[in-house]
Amino acid sequence: MKKDNKDLNKVSDNSKITNDKKIEKQEESKSINNLKITKDNDDLIQSENLNLKEKNQTNNKKQQKIIKAGFKEDTAEKQKTRELKEKRKKEKKIQKNSKEKKNYKLAIREFPTKFINEIKRIRWAGKGSLARKFLIVMAFILFFIIFYVIIDALFTYLLGISKIIN
Repeated sequence: MKKDNKDLNKVSDNSKITNDKKIEKQEESKSINNLKITKDNDDLIQSENLNLKEKNQTNNKKQQKIIKAGFKEDTAEKQKTRELKEKRKKEKKIQKNSKEKKNYKLAIREFPTKFINEIKRIRWAGKGSLARKFLIVMAFILFFIIFYVIIDALFTYLLGISKIIN
């Protein structure tokens, strides 16, 4: 029996050793697998980072193209506005240089209506004193009185010369 016990102990020791070796092998394989997994993960992460960088670069390029296009549109609009300003300046110069004859008959006919329109432009409810506004209106009235008295005197004189009125 003793031999059997010794044999059993040896077997049990052997089984322990083999179990320990198996466990060690399993741990080594796990660590190797973990290393492989981490390497694979690192490769995946690097490839994803590269893909993201490429996408960002393409997005940046697209944004730059959009910005450039917008800048081109802005410059085109600015050129149009410059051209319009230049045309207006030329038109003003032409108008200043060309002196057209004034139609005095038409100006005399339109004068009273223009004058009345000027009176209408006075802001009665705005800032300023009412006394000042009253004085402005009185000045307009006096001007019209003097204007029409002079016209009346001219007509009576002209009609007197032509002997229509005695």
